Amino acid sequence: MSEGDHVTVAVTGVTGALGSRIAARLADRGVPQLLVGRRPDRLPELPSAQRRGPAAYADASDMREALEGASTLILVSGHRTGRRLEEHATAVEAAIAVGVNRVLYVSLIGASPIATYVNARDQWLTEQFLAGTGIRHTVLGRASTRRRRPPSPTRNSS
Repeated sequence: MSEGDHVTVAVTGVTGALGSRIAARLADRGVPQLLVGRRPDRLPELPSAQRRGPAAYADASDMREALEGASTLILVSGHRTGRRLEEHATAVEAAIAVGVNRVLYVSLIGASPIATYVNARDQWLTEQFLAGTGIRHTVLGRASTRRRRPPSPTRNSS
């Protein structure tokens, strides 16, 4: 990257498990960030980071304001609301409107239109939307971020 290049990364989902780890690692590397969230009071204080919001995925105006100045958006998938595609599309369109030139979308491994896991179908829809926008993008597949408890030990009744 040349001296004239300017990269500021907007990160969504920073109050969650995955988004907070992404933001912390970027901060450790000195990457300038915009931490975007619905509740600015819950956004972490990190070096080289500005807290932006409130900005919900579905609010185009707030998202445009929060993403202003970013060159890259890391879009961590939102919670299942029944409108996930529309919310993600609004966030991506807001990013494009303010000049973001790359989106890194955190999807799920196995996202497809016929996945048995409903969230994987939603993720696939967002992937298809991104592909149709023309913006440079990368889809990152992840296994579920849901924490699972180990199974309870079974008792042998003998």
